[in-house]
Amino acid sequence: MKITIKTESPEATRRLGVDFGSLLSGPHTVLLTGGMGAGKTAVTKGIVEGMGIFDDVSSPTYTLVNAYEDGDKKVYHFDLYRLGDPEELYEMGFEDYLNEGCSLIIEWPQVAGDYPFASKIIFALDQTEKPEERLITIETEETAVINGLKELGW
Repeated sequence: MKITIKTESPEATRRLGVDFGSLLSGPHTVLLTGGMGAGKTAVTKGIVEGMGIFDDVSSPTYTLVNAYEDGDKKVYHFDLYRLGDPEELYEMGFEDYLNEGCSLIIEWPQVAGDYPFASKIIFALDQTEKPEERLITIETEETAVINGLKELGW
């Protein structure tokens, strides 16, 4: 199932992330695609907040992964932009993160090649001619998430 949503500011993009994150249950893998400055980190801030984790979210461009947690809730936020080869995922122990049963948010997932992510949700952020506007396409097999976003007015 797929939905395309237009946001008109970074704050609206973050709010979409909050609503989206509030609809998630259980561990998920969210793949964020889009160019530099498309709003991937703004969406991530919202998703983490919507999942009930109030932490300082920032892009892990240089560290490759940040962890956000609150009690028994934990999210790993990856930025694969600086990886040169999908094999580097194995070298960094990526499978260990998958086996923790936590949600993963992955920026630049195309760097991972055709890695078989389970329970994945694709969030594609496209910039328009207007500097603040984004067209965001969310694709998932989980109809409850898409229907929930529609019910919330997206």
